[in-house]
Amino acid sequence: MRSASAIRLIAGVVLLLTGASALMAFDLWQAKLAGLSPDGAVQPLSWLTLRIMLLSLFAPGVLLLMWEPSHKLIVRTQQYLDRLSGRTFLIGVLTVAAAMRIMVVVIMPLRLLTDWATYHELAVLWVTTGEYTDGHYPTGYFPPGWPFFLSRLYLIFGENPQAGVIANIILGLGIVYLGYRLIHRIWGTTPARWTAIILAIFPSQVLATNMLCSEILFTFLFLLSLDIVLRQSLNQREALGRSFMSGLLLGLATLVRSITLVFPLVILPFFLRQPTGNKVAVFRWLALVIGLSLVTVPWIVRNYNRVGRATISTNGGVNFYIGNNLRSGAGYSQPDPAIFPMLTAADEAHDDRLGYKLGWEYICQKPVAFFKRGVVKVAFMMASDSRELDYELMVSASAARFAFLALFAMLAQSFYFIFIVFAAWGIGKSITLQNLRKAGGYLFLLIILYWLAVHFVFFGDGRFHFPIVPLLAGFAGLAIAGIARGRGHIITQ
Repeated sequence: MRSASAIRLIAGVVLLLTGASALMAFDLWQAKLAGLSPDGAVQPLSWLTLRIMLLSLFAPGVLLLMWEPSHKLIVRTQQYLDRLSGRTFLIGVLTVAAAMRIMVVVIMPLRLLTDWATYHELAVLWVTTGEYTDGHYPTGYFPPGWPFFLSRLYLIFGENPQAGVIANIILGLGIVYLGYRLIHRIWGTTPARWTAIILAIFPSQVLATNMLCSEILFTFLFLLSLDIVLRQSLNQREALGRSFMSGLLLGLATLVRSITLVFPLVILPFFLRQPTGNKVAVFRWLALVIGLSLVTVPWIVRNYNRVGRATISTNGGVNFYIGNNLRSGAGYSQPDPAIFPMLTAADEAHDDRLGYKLGWEYICQKPVAFFKRGVVKVAFMMASDSRELDYELMVSASAARFAFLALFAMLAQSFYFIFIVFAAWGIGKSITLQNLRKAGGYLFLLIILYWLAVHFVFFGDGRFHFPIVPLLAGFAGLAIAGIARGRGHIITQ
């Protein structure tokens, strides 16, 4: 016990000193961390994000130094939760989640920046032209799911982006509920309740409500797909039907963010671990693939006929190049418009092919830099959780507003760092205690590893970990549940 306390004390002091150094000597950090781009320039937005991240290390430092009172707070909170019925808890946590999301919408003005502005414009054009177009030519650059969803809202409520914000509130509550259901099914009531609490108040999940980003709809559909496929059934026909329905939902999610197009390869080991036998597992997997294909293949055919590429979206090559070229940083960097003009449908197809070609050429020429940058990209993606506010900070004209947003960003990042401590603790304990033998925990870990691998190759913007936060929250809920019961190991009750 004394050694554990000493380690916590030393780690806490180190984190506090690191945060202080970012405040007083950030130039030294910039000099040391220029390796964020092994052979290119680091974008200003990345430096801003990095400084916020370093300053936010104060939070986990304080947590480690004040572990005893933090432990007592968790235990007391658990004692209160134990007195609540399941229905009362869900009503309460969803009410809190709704109140926080509505408060953000009221306090923070809706601003259409970067991709979010483009999604709005594409949705408006879909309403006015009746097809997916950039205004002059058919487009397939962005996956169609989110612009189409917005366009249907605009048809009903008018071309007002606030309709998308209201939908985000509802979908955000769905994410909290689905996170609770998933963890309750896998590990029981106590971890599920802590998971729901985490998701209800999670800063970046709440802040994204007031932005027309595709992550919320994608995460909702993805979790709903997982929720269906994790339902156990001894009836083979029912199991096949659930796998098929899960595939349909996964297809819809893929039309929102194409990262899940090859997800059946990730979920196959999960099916093979089921006690139903390999034959049933293969049929379930095929049912999921068929469901996914029924949704995605028509759009792939459309893009081939209208844009010239058999793909969900034509931005894959450009994104691949963004993560693998001499100017690549840890996150997003603007591709050279002289190389990627993206002016017509033909240019989209050309740019998609060219991006993959140039990216692979770079990897072959500089494999060491590719590996080094891949590690940094993954670390940057998983460490940064204030990107929604970072974009606002870059365009903020008022000093007072900049100070407010910077403080807000540091609070959000501080919460995230504490969350990561518990999530890592939960994963470690699960592996140690072989808790991952439970099907859902095993699948969660596969998904997280897949997410890291994809962004190791492409690029690692901080907002890209949004969809796996509910899965990480499940592991964090496990860790907190163990602490709440006053035990040094993970429980499942």
